[in-house]
Amino acid sequence: MEEEHSKFWRLALILSLAAFVAVAYLRIPPFRDLVNEKFPWVKEELVHRGIKIVNHPSEAYAEPTPEAAATPQSAPKPAPALEQIVANRALWPKEVILKKQTIFPAVVNGKEVGKITLPAGITVQIYKIEPDRVAVIYKGGGAWVQVAETDLLERVRASQR
Repeated sequence: MEEEHSKFWRLALILSLAAFVAVAYLRIPPFRDLVNEKFPWVKEELVHRGIKIVNHPSEAYAEPTPEAAATPQSAPKPAPALEQIVANRALWPKEVILKKQTIFPAVVNGKEVGKITLPAGITVQIYKIEPDRVAVIYKGGGAWVQVAETDLLERVRASQR
């Protein structure tokens, strides 16, 4: 019985340390800078998951400026910039149309067996978006294409209207 109690306390200690580190990262900018220097993937992963990181707690609860309050609600929203699209996965469409001929790996049973050339106008699924390129999938094969070679920005703008 005492052995089970000891295992529980070890787990509780590990979980509490993990929670402390997470809160310290989100709330203490110098600690965040230290972590970002040594482990840059942490910030990328948090931004990728849509977690907003603020340098000061008051930024998270900022009041709208008088100009923002004076604008009518019926005004159209400005189209999000590419950086906003990359950071906010909720803006990502599920698929895009290729504007340019693209070479993809031909995949059979999970193995690459050659290459296939897709013509412009083919719909492909989005896997990941980076600032200058999009990872897309077509029938199990994946490729990186430039954002300008897809209708990504047009689709995001259309969904914002």
